[in-house]
Amino acid sequence: MAEEAVGEEHDVWQAVLKLERYVQKKITKKNFSQAIATAADVALNLEGDCTEHAVLLAALCRARKIPARVVVGLVHFRDRQGSAFAFHMWNEVWVEDRWVPMDATLGRGGIGAGHLKLADSSLKGASPFSVFVPVLNVIGQLELEIVKAE
Repeated sequence: MAEEAVGEEHDVWQAVLKLERYVQKKITKKNFSQAIATAADVALNLEGDCTEHAVLLAALCRARKIPARVVVGLVHFRDRQGSAFAFHMWNEVWVEDRWVPMDATLGRGGIGAGHLKLADSSLKGASPFSVFVPVLNVIGQLELEIVKAE
């Protein structure tokens, strides 16, 4: 899948952008049926929520020898009832000597100010539920005051 997404691209940043868009387009069936599926399961079923997008993007980056990890946190959103925070998982990839955030759920070439990172994980040896603990520690305790928006 990584080869299909990136082809002969050798520029790391361009490869990461292609991988992020690839995952966003490939996972067509959105559902919340699992806490965190394995990358192999996601690649086979092409379904899931933000956790599956993040797991697959991390695996595809690693297949291209690009260090990647998942990030857990909150994302701010607005709807007709107001604004709130929701759990979200995205990635950080190592590009040019720094961790760069990417969100394959959105596929926009990065993240926005509404993403609030609480923790990161390589997922090695982690249980699916242990990844969510940092979010459980703060959910329902945050308030957001928008001072200025442009």
